Amino acid sequence: AGYGEDSRLEILRDGDAVCARTRLGLTTRIAVAGHLDTVPIADNVPGRREQRDGRDTVWGRGSVDMKGGVAAALASACRIGGMVRAGEPPTVDATWIFYDHEEVASHLNGLGRVQRNHPRWLEADLAVLGEPTGAHIEGGCNGTLRVIARFEGEASHSARAWRGDNAIHKTAPVIARVAAFGNPVVAVDGLDFRESLSVVRISGGIADNVVPDAASMTVNYRFAPSKSAEQALGFVRGLFEGSGARLEVDDLCDGARPGADSPAASRLIDAARAVAARDGGEVRVRAKVGWTDVTRFSAAGVPALNFGPGDPLLAHTRDEHTRPTRSCGAPTRSWQCSPGKDCDTMAHDAERTNGRRIYQRGPVILRGHQIPDETSDASLLRTGAGADWMHEDPWRVLRIQSEFVDGFGALAEVGPAISVFGSARTPSSSPDWERARSVGRMLAERGYGVITGGGPGMMEAVN
Repeated sequence: AGYGEDSRLEILRDGDAVCARTRLGLTTRIAVAGHLDTVPIADNVPGRREQRDGRDTVWGRGSVDMKGGVAAALASACRIGGMVRAGEPPTVDATWIFYDHEEVASHLNGLGRVQRNHPRWLEADLAVLGEPTGAHIEGGCNGTLRVIARFEGEASHSARAWRGDNAIHKTAPVIARVAAFGNPVVAVDGLDFRESLSVVRISGGIADNVVPDAASMTVNYRFAPSKSAEQALGFVRGLFEGSGARLEVDDLCDGARPGADSPAASRLIDAARAVAARDGGEVRVRAKVGWTDVTRFSAAGVPALNFGPGDPLLAHTRDEHTRPTRSCGAPTRSWQCSPGKDCDTMAHDAERTNGRRIYQRGPVILRGHQIPDETSDASLLRTGAGADWMHEDPWRVLRIQSEFVDGFGALAEVGPAISVFGSARTPSSSPDWERARSVGRMLAERGYGVITGGGPGMMEAVN
């Protein structure tokens, strides 16, 4: 793509972390980041490309977390590099960071190392982390605090409990306060973050007939990114006031503000929604409840969003797999527009000049010379000099039969499917058109193939 060969396209390296960025001197910069490592394999390598329910699927360790996101980022870097070299520069500068050691101990994290060694690599107006989100946008993340509280008492025989001081009983008032906390919703930068406070572990006692002289309790607080780590710690300390417990901080990490209401984030969200809508889908914007490396950008003063392909519930599983989604190209589309050309025009130009022809027959993808020069119905009606015998009824019956064979072959592996009929003359402004579109989307979401004619109107709406 020209990085390292053109002064406007820079490529840098720190160990196993690679940074590529444009140097166009524009007023806005977007950063896209993704980690290169995976969790340990589980009989799911090498990866492969396969068909599932008639859809193209990539299976194997890391396909969800997060090679899918890395692939989308690489594609955007190559496209932007090509645009710069072709004299059609994007409207903002862009940075891509591919880093190592995310799935291991935090002190080994490659993005953390880059932050320490090269803090300017992280400078941006918005950062996008390609973590799996199901192609929805998840802004920022909650912070996390884990505290171990140790309570002391005095042992005695349980038959003479009044002679002892029960350490486990001392935990009860704190448990009640934690249980009463609930799950408050805190609005931060336009997104709603749900907090949680939980007693996740409790232990104490040495025998069934001994009043325990010691007990410990672990409390986990997932706090909204509008709170600092110190504020969260102060709140949790208050829960133990008067309990006599000694507190040990086992883990404490700041959250990350999403910045979903910033101009750069709004542009990204609009682009993602536009791409998804053309495929009959939608992009939801929500808060990230888990902790991710967006916090490292947030610590550098950069609002950050999580946005990547793949169902996060499949991450780290033995059957890890993901399906390509065009909406994850939105980070590219949101800044690739050039003066005088809108994004739709440029996307059409890219497809038209790509030089690769692809034809799908049922679940089978044909390329190059495999692509037929004419459709089955054109072949059925084709005439040729000196071939009058082909137009006699018996032969025409056989040719009609062959078209049915082609059709059944194409549909054989589509899976459960529903045919929908409707008028070709229904305009897109009609409420019926919108209802038909909703029906098609709901059928697809429930795992059904949707079959219509190839015309406009209701057929276009449903499919």
